[in-house]
Amino acid sequence: KHFTPALMKEGRDHVIRIYSFSKAFAMTGWRVGFLHGSERNVSRILRYHDSLVTCAPVVSQYAAIAALRYAPEVVSDFKKLYLVRRNLSIAALDDLSHVLDYQTPRASYFVFPRIKDVVALSHDSRRLAYDILDRVGLALVPGVAFGPSGESHLRISFGRETKSLEEGLQRLREYFVGEQKRTRQPAKIQDLNTLKNSKNGLVKSIALSILKWAAKSFVQRNDCIVIGIAGTRGKTVLKRTVANLLSQKFSVRASILSYNTEIGLPLSILGIKSPQNDFDKILLPLRALSELMMPSSAPPKFLILEYGIRSIQDGKILKSICHPDILIVGSLSTFDPNMNLNEIQQGIVELAGSAKTLYLFSDDPLVAGLKLDHHTKSEIKLSNITETEVKSANSSYKHSRQLPGESYKLALLSAVNIAEQLGMDRKYIENFLEQDL
Repeated sequence: KHFTPALMKEGRDHVIRIYSFSKAFAMTGWRVGFLHGSERNVSRILRYHDSLVTCAPVVSQYAAIAALRYAPEVVSDFKKLYLVRRNLSIAALDDLSHVLDYQTPRASYFVFPRIKDVVALSHDSRRLAYDILDRVGLALVPGVAFGPSGESHLRISFGRETKSLEEGLQRLREYFVGEQKRTRQPAKIQDLNTLKNSKNGLVKSIALSILKWAAKSFVQRNDCIVIGIAGTRGKTVLKRTVANLLSQKFSVRASILSYNTEIGLPLSILGIKSPQNDFDKILLPLRALSELMMPSSAPPKFLILEYGIRSIQDGKILKSICHPDILIVGSLSTFDPNMNLNEIQQGIVELAGSAKTLYLFSDDPLVAGLKLDHHTKSEIKLSNITETEVKSANSSYKHSRQLPGESYKLALLSAVNIAEQLGMDRKYIENFLEQDL
């Protein structure tokens, strides 16, 4: 529950609350709000306010009064409508998970996806927003407009009518499909012998070798149990959900952002963020060794890692760095024209060969068609989850979580089944399922 010091008698005179009508009543642009505090504090504020502002527009004030008087009758209907639009937006973004990831919005009517490095303009959100506007006629707000931490993000509003929202999301999909065709071919991981042909390549290969060795040694030294996540959609949602459930009882480290490549995987294992400049790159091997020898935090019991598989070569290389003990294979459907699904399937089969337990999203025919021979293999089916209940292999649970899209359902099913496999008490699982997203 939200707590405010204004509820405490001792703190009431020291709290000033400022309210806007923009989000709570969908009154953006009306430029009206109000302030609440003790008479002493408000009177002091008014001395400055009176010299800066005449008053809010009269029509806005009357509209605000109407909102306060009559909102309870209509706000609940608006919330249901916005929930539908939010879920529509989330479902569309799930289809683009190869180029972005996001946090599910739980307030207002905006979603703020992070654009992945595979997009050419991902680190210049202003240029990216203009490029989207020029190419597909879709206006978005660049994340950097909200400060440096917003860089590499875009803000999407789902406050528009559903028809307009659907059109906008379709244009966004068209842009990213076109962008992939324009700027990128399927990734090819160079082997170390190729890199050694140049002086810079030799330095890079040595640094990469140290990074990979440190990551492998970290897993072995700390006897970590590795839960891997593969697929073309929803890996971030899966990772986040499994990590949040297991962290109710165990120490957990999850992949940083979408670090799931030959370089990103060891960075995630060691808990090191990607270097942002040349100086950071020079120090990277030292940081890797430092995390191995003198970790900055207690070593985790579980590592929950994304595996970016695009080919059989990817599967071999990533497995050589860190093979998963448990592997979740999510959806393999994709809108990315550069992805060769046959190669992805072969890469996942290669990765899965070392896993002790598999969880497969068998509703996806591409996953069901994987040629896997495991004595411990479980199917994850959407028929085992409803709006109020989750059925695992051994039990069933009530839940009160919002599940805006297929990825969230798959994630919750996987998390509950893995928690049971690892022997988590039912109370931990039930407590988790009572929480919202």
